Amino acid sequence: MSGYTVVRKGGGAHVERNPDYKFASLAFNFIGREMEPMIVTLDEADKTPELVFHAGQEFNYVVEGSVRVTIGKNVFVFITSAAMAAIGIKLRANAISNTIAIILTIFFFTC
Repeated sequence: MSGYTVVRKGGGAHVERNPDYKFASLAFNFIGREMEPMIVTLDEADKTPELVFHAGQEFNYVVEGSVRVTIGKNVFVFITSAAMAAIGIKLRANAISNTIAIILTIFFFTC
């Protein structure tokens, strides 16, 4: 689909990106996109994923729960807060409570 796409709540295509997170693509059927909006679910408070990095930029907004985000050497706690990271900065996110955390993440392919 080009021009627009609609994904209803609970929709989205399951994507395997990293085994520490559950990803659902919100624009899986949009042709020619330059970003990848996703819902990311974190469900283990005691799990600390490896630091990762990728090309492009990344925007994260905590929709539900509490999340510890490590960006480079800096650590932040987010509760309905946002963060953006640039190319080449290692980062990770993990839930910090006994409930799941949900993040709206947008990966930007071009910079």
